[in-house]
Amino acid sequence: MFNKKSILSSAWMVARRGQVRFGGSVVAYLSESLKIAWFAAKHQNDFRFNGFKTWFTPDDLTGDELNLVNGGYVDVKKVTETAKAVKLDFISYQGWDLKVWAPKSALATKADLQAKDNRKQNAFAKMDALKAWAKDHGVKGLRKFMKKTTVIRKINDLGLVAPAELI
Repeated sequence: MFNKKSILSSAWMVARRGQVRFGGSVVAYLSESLKIAWFAAKHQNDFRFNGFKTWFTPDDLTGDELNLVNGGYVDVKKVTETAKAVKLDFISYQGWDLKVWAPKSALATKADLQAKDNRKQNAFAKMDALKAWAKDHGVKGLRKFMKKTTVIRKINDLGLVAPAELI
């Protein structure tokens, strides 16, 4: 059963955004925004493939097939599923498709992607703090895309030791 109140609320929100962006009357955008809201409500539980977890590699795949499964696909559809596994159909840019069985535990979730992004952002922040510390202590020749080992070597060359929390 659909929650019609939330569908109408989201439709009005989309219509207001259309009015703000393109001008005119909110009512003029209501028809299309209702179509968008109904489509979103009908397809909110559809299968979304977020990739595999890093520890999983499908067995018996050639190089091209492995490249397809690891990001060279146009679309991924769920063909069938059991209690513990899912059969996925990977469709390539060239038009051929590949069906692969994968355990459900190997499928990445939104939370996994968010955790990976958070780890990456923390690493960038830590590197920026290390560079700032080095610059404050007189290390010369620091560049934007310099590797961490090079920054540490430059720090050590001056006889300094970087704080452990920055390494």
